[in-house]
Amino acid sequence: MSDIFDEVEENVKADKLNRFWNKAWPFALGGSIAIVAMVAANSYFDEQATKEIEANGRTFELGLKSLEIQDVENTRSRFGALLDKDSGFADLAAQYLAQAELEMAGDTLAAAKALEISAQGEGPLADLAKLKAAYLLADTQSLAEVEAALGDLVGNEDSFGALAHELIGAKAFEEGDMERARSEYQALTLRLNAPEGVLNRANDALAVIPALTETNTVEEAAPVEATPVEDASSNSEDPA
Repeated sequence: MSDIFDEVEENVKADKLNRFWNKAWPFALGGSIAIVAMVAANSYFDEQATKEIEANGRTFELGLKSLEIQDVENTRSRFGALLDKDSGFADLAAQYLAQAELEMAGDTLAAAKALEISAQGEGPLADLAKLKAAYLLADTQSLAEVEAALGDLVGNEDSFGALAHELIGAKAFEEGDMERARSEYQALTLRLNAPEGVLNRANDALAVIPALTETNTVEEAAPVEATPVEDASSNSEDPA
C-alpha cells in the first residue's frame, strides 16, 4: 500500500510542478530573451563605438596633415567636425584648430573661441586652453576681464596657476597699477613650483617696477620752476 501512496504523491508533485512551469515559463523565456538582447545590444554598441572612434581618429589625422601643409580650410573642416563629439578628440582638435586660426588666418578671436571649447572640459588640456585664450585676448581686455577669463585657474598651485598670476601682474603693470603688479610678482618669487622662466621674469619685473615708481614719484614731487621774465625797464639803456 505504501508504494501506491508514494506513487500518488509523486504524481501530485509532478502535477504541481507542471502547473508551476506552465505559469512560469513565459517569464523565464522573457528573461532569457532580455539577457540575450542586452548582450547583443552591448556588442552592437561596442562595435559602433569602436567604428566611431576609428572614424574620428582618421578625421583627426587628416586634420593634422592639413595643418602641416597649411591648408586652412580643410584644417577648419576636419578639426571643426570633432568639436561636438564625445570621442576624446574634441579637446585636442580645439587646440589645433586654434593654432590654425592664429598662425594661418591671423584670427585671434577665432583662435580664442576654439580654445574656449576645450576650456569647458577638465584636466590639463582644459587648463592650458583657458590660459592660452586669456593670453590671446589680454591686449584687448581690462585687468578685471583678464581675471574673469582665467577664472579658478588663479587658485591652482601648479605651473598653470603661476602663469595665470604672471599674466595678471603683466596686465596690472600695463594699466599702471604698480602696487598690484609688484604684489603679483613678489608672490611668484615665493612659489616653490613656479617654472624657472616665470621666476626669472618676475625678478626682472621687480627690478624695474620700483625704479619706475621712484622716477614717477620724483617727477611728481619736483616743483615746476617758473620761467624768469626779464624786466624790460631794467635792461633798457637810459638814453640820457
